[in-house]
Amino acid sequence: MQSVLILSFSGTGNTQFVVDALVKSLIEKGITASSIPMEKLPYQKNIDDLLAVDLIGIAFPVHAFNPPPLVEKIIKRLPQTITRKCFILKTSGSPFAMGGTTSRLKGILSKRNWILKYETLVPMPSNFIVRYQDGFIKLNAEMAMKQADKIADDLKNENWKTIPAGKLAVALCAMARMERIGAVMYGHFLKVESNCIKCGKCVQNCPTRNISFKDGKFTFGWKCTFCMRCSAECPVQAFSHRHFGRFIQIKPPYHLQSIISNPDIEIADIMDDNIPSMKDFRGFWFKAGIID
Repeated sequence: MQSVLILSFSGTGNTQFVVDALVKSLIEKGITASSIPMEKLPYQKNIDDLLAVDLIGIAFPVHAFNPPPLVEKIIKRLPQTITRKCFILKTSGSPFAMGGTTSRLKGILSKRNWILKYETLVPMPSNFIVRYQDGFIKLNAEMAMKQADKIADDLKNENWKTIPAGKLAVALCAMARMERIGAVMYGHFLKVESNCIKCGKCVQNCPTRNISFKDGKFTFGWKCTFCMRCSAECPVQAFSHRHFGRFIQIKPPYHLQSIISNPDIEIADIMDDNIPSMKDFRGFWFKAGIID
């Protein structure tokens, strides 16, 4: 294998953090690697040339034990021409149930003659309701970079593996897809507080173009995919919800690179079970082979 392209969808930046670490590691191992935001694919010319690599990655955050609907929608629109090898990299706010199943996405890939060779989960800090402490976030980011290096080794050496899905997990994911209705409802009833500086980042960065600004007013449509990118990237945290306020948004927001580079933040002790979720994450990291 000589070349890899990763089609990445990231809301608050956690998935892109892992993708960037993986691309860096692949390049260091002598493989040509790059990534492209998935939502930009429909606007790319010569997609067949873009996808002419040895292996294509599909990276995304888990939404309610499922891939975001936008990911499935974009994959369905990709060219169905020749057989392609691909892998799935998913991130989630915890290792619970391995982030759910990707059985529907696997079916979509199969219909497009894409052969799934590898699948993995990288647990990342929560960005939904629950906010982990900075020391744990820093530890989590460090483990994610180690796991990305291990994934790069697996891909280079073609140590193929996928995550099996039991019937119970498939049923759970099917029920959890009701979240997609809630996502659309959530996005439509967002509002912008008076501290908004009208920088336009939310309008420019919304992957579904659900946010518009005209005549001094923001309008929210019915296409929200619940990625939380608008609130995560808002420089003044001006977003709230008409009914839920800021309950769903983590407080305060965090930025991985800022936490990693801050020498005043002490990395959490991996054996400290007083930290919520530490035991679950540690068990996952052990099974993943990145800690002894």
